[in-house]
Amino acid sequence: MYNSRMKRDEVKASLISTVGLVLFIIMMIIPPAGVADWQDPGAVDTQHETTSKREEADRTQRDQGSDEFPRFAIGVGSFALNYESDQQSADWNGFTLRGTMISSKHFAMRGRIYNTEASGFWGNTQEISGFDFSGLLGTNWNQGINFFGGFGFYSEDLTDDLQPDDSWSGLMLSIGLGYQWQNASLELSGDLRDPSDPEEYADDSNASYASGSLTIEYIFR
Repeated sequence: MYNSRMKRDEVKASLISTVGLVLFIIMMIIPPAGVADWQDPGAVDTQHETTSKREEADRTQRDQGSDEFPRFAIGVGSFALNYESDQQSADWNGFTLRGTMISSKHFAMRGRIYNTEASGFWGNTQEISGFDFSGLLGTNWNQGINFFGGFGFYSEDLTDDLQPDDSWSGLMLSIGLGYQWQNASLELSGDLRDPSDPEEYADDSNASYASGSLTIEYIFR
């Protein structure tokens, strides 16, 4: 009987040890309730401050315009050409379609197509259609007021109901002033064009040849 009692005590002790070991392992793996969700108050404040700064930066970026480049824009507007010399002058008026690729805050490339019509040098009806391309340096192609200028070239065809048709081309100097909102811009620009071909067509000299445009654009951001 004595041996039987000792065996029961040993079994009981073994069970207690096993249960205790299992409970200890469970406590090590699963922390008490509330411990897993507890965070250092200082860490919470730091995280909140970081989130607030990020949100403020996002708002500022939305207000001032995105800095992501390149950016593209398409526009439409009025377009005019003027030829002026000591002997004669002519004006053509019409419209233009244009596309702009804004490469950075201070540089953009632009292409335009245009069509104009007017009375010609001798009262005849003339039409000038063509395209031009220019590289432009600006003070701010991002958002706000922008002064810009650059160089480019033009190529155009003149059709006349009385005279032979002709083609003109040359270099040009561009200047302009505009204002950009988040997704739109309004610009007034002018170009001084090489007058060599118009002079030859009009059998003229000491002439100036220029264009001007008032355009509104939609900016893809």
